[in-house]
Amino acid sequence: RFELGHAQCATRGTTTTWIAPSMSELESQTCFTRTSYAAGTSAAFGALVGTARAAWGADAPAVVRARAWPALAKTAGALASGAALFGAIGALYASTSCAAEHARGKRDAWNGAIGGACAGQVLGLRNGSARSGLSAGAAFALVSMAYDMTGRSISTAKGFDDNATPARIVVPYR
Repeated sequence: RFELGHAQCATRGTTTTWIAPSMSELESQTCFTRTSYAAGTSAAFGALVGTARAAWGADAPAVVRARAWPALAKTAGALASGAALFGAIGALYASTSCAAEHARGKRDAWNGAIGGACAGQVLGLRNGSARSGLSAGAAFALVSMAYDMTGRSISTAKGFDDNATPARIVVPYR
């Protein structure tokens, strides 16, 4: 068993289990560590999106005349494109929100809103449109602020407290 910062890897025989850091552990780390973690996880997600786009998109690569290399190169390009886009968005969001936190001296929802507004500009640069950058930045800022203001959870383990939504019945497997 060994540690990488606050993340842990547990090795047993030939299997290795990755234990991701909790949100409180991640927040206590430096801006560089937070940015690196956000860029890595966002790039991994972007690679999955790029792969799905290459496989199921309208311009899905096809093997022509028994030559697989052009199709493989196009798939790798889509994977790299998605990874770069999402990685840049995640890195800019994390670095900007962390810088805002340190500059303001507060940890609140405004830091995430600032990070989201800046991260949206990546889409504006990619599309070559200031309008798409502003609208994506506003959407990212709104979602980040809503997430931070709800206590960083989308739902609670006990359910909703609106007295209208019935409790979920869970039947365990035997």
